[in-house]
Amino acid sequence: RYDESRAIVLRLHECLTAVRLVGEGYVYLGDIWFERISSQYGDSYDEVYVSDGWPRVNTGMNLEVDEVTTSLLAELFNGLTGVWAQGAKKSNRLFIPNSRFNMFFGRELVEDQFLDLAICLESLFTRSGESSELTDKISRRVGRLLGSTQDDRMEKASTVRKLYGLRSKLVHGEPVEADVLFENVRVLLRMVRDAIVLKIRDGW
Repeated sequence: RYDESRAIVLRLHECLTAVRLVGEGYVYLGDIWFERISSQYGDSYDEVYVSDGWPRVNTGMNLEVDEVTTSLLAELFNGLTGVWAQGAKKSNRLFIPNSRFNMFFGRELVEDQFLDLAICLESLFTRSGESSELTDKISRRVGRLLGSTQDDRMEKASTVRKLYGLRSKLVHGEPVEADVLFENVRVLLRMVRDAIVLKIRDGW
C-alpha cells in the first residue's frame, strides 16, 4: 500500500508541475486542487472545493482549456514521468530544475523565490563539474536557446547577467529593493518555464 500511495502522490506531483509549467492562468486552480486533496476532504468537486464554504471557488464552475493547451499539458505530463522516482536525483537532469521550480510556489519571501529560480536556471544550463565563469556560460546558453534572433539572444544574455548580479547581491547579504526583486522574479520565472518546457519537449 505504501508503494502504491507513493506512486499516486508522485504522479499527482508530476501533474501539478505540468499545470504550473503551462502558465499563470492555470497555476491557481492546480495548486488548490493538489493542496486540498487529503483525508479530511472527499473526492467530489463539492467535497474538495466547497466543503468549508470557500468563497473564491464556485461550485459547478467551468474551466475551459483550449486544444493546444490540453495537448501541451499531456505532453509535459508524459515528459515528467519518473522525474521524482527513487534514485532520479543523480540520473535525471530534470530532477533539480523541477524540484526548485515547485519550491518557488511555496515560498513566502520574494528573496527565496528568486534564489530558487536562479538555482533552477543554473541546474538547467550548467554541466557537472563546471565551476568557472558560470554567469557568462549560463547567459550565453540561455540566449542561444531562448532567443529567436541575434538581437533577442544578446538581449536575453544581458538580462541573465543582470539577474545573476542580483543573485550575487542576495547570497552575499547586500540589500535589494523589493520592487526590483518582484519585477525580476517574473522575468526569471518566464525564462525558467520556457527552458524546462523546451527541455522536456526537445531534450536539448
